[in-house]
Order: sequence, then structure tokens, then C-alpha cells
Amino acid sequence: TGPESQIYSGYFTTKEAVGIDSFTPTGNKVTSRQPVTIRFGKTMVETDVRKNFSIFPTVNGSSLLIDGVIFVFTPQKYNFETTYTARLAKGTRADDGSFLSEDLVHTFTTLGKVTVERTLPRDGATGNAVRTPIKVTFDQDVVPESAEKSFALSPTVAGKFSWEGKTMIFTPDKPLASNTKYI
Repeated sequence: TGPESQIYSGYFTTKEAVGIDSFTPTGNKVTSRQPVTIRFGKTMVETDVRKNFSIFPTVNGSSLLIDGVIFVFTPQKYNFETTYTARLAKGTRADDGSFLSEDLVHTFTTLGKVTVERTLPRDGATGNAVRTPIKVTFDQDVVPESAEKSFALSPTVAGKFSWEGKTMIFTPDKPLASNTKYI
């Protein structure tokens, strides 16, 4: 065997990769102005995060990095019933020099037309008390005045509206007629 030769001379340093603590929104009930929020496990380089963030289909909005660890993109307005893909490109750097080793990709879908999730009394229910308020729960926030204008009972009943979150409550002024089918 010949003399020993040096094959490698140098050094390298390791760093813990950039971690993502959370990425929201999720699911298919995202409102038209809900922000995208990414919470990082370490302090990020703001210019990198802003440059490497994208959303498709494209939507105008504003972004900021809070305390170096929370990125928030606030859309002007998403389209309804649309699936969006938010992406943070690989190579996005943290302050300590570590970086995303692969693209971070997240999808969500915005709400569509308003639908009724639940009614009380339930459709087809019998034996309801004559002083029962009528509750309609929607799948998303609605404009109260618009929902109230669209509400009708037959036979006609006078009453007042109130709201608890996404639930409209109609309280009749007088007890409902006994043994009567209301539509």
C-alpha cells in the first residue's frame, strides 16, 4: 500500500431545520377574509418569508411577520367555493442560517353559498310547545338583516329576531296556534 493521503480537509456545521408549529386555516369552511397564519419554530428572515410566500389562485393582500415567528397574510377577499394553495418555498431562511429544506404547501377551501346546518324545531318535528322559539343555524356568518328578511312562516306569525353567533332566533309575539302545521 502507498502512503496515506488526505482525502478531505475542511469543516461543516449542522443546524436544526426550520420547524413549523402551525399553519392555518385548514379545512373547507374558510371565510372570505380569514388570514393565512404560519407559526415558525424559530425566528425567520422577514425578507425571505415575504419573497418566498405565494398563494394560488392569486389573491391580493398584505403580510407581516410578528416577532420573527408568526407570518400573517391577510387577503383582501378570497373567492367563494375555491380551493387555495399557500406555499412557502424551500430555502426560506431563519435568522440562525437554517432554512426550509422543502416547499411547505398547504391547501384550504373557502365557503360557498350559505346553507342551513340545523333548525329547531327540526324539519318534520311534531308535538312542539306553542311557546317554542324557532332557531336557524347557518354554516357561516350571514348579514342578520338579510336572513331576517328571508325568513317566513305560514301561517304568518309576528315576532322578534335575536342572534347567538350564527344562529338566528325567531321568538313569536304570541303563542303559536295549537295543532297547527307551520311551514
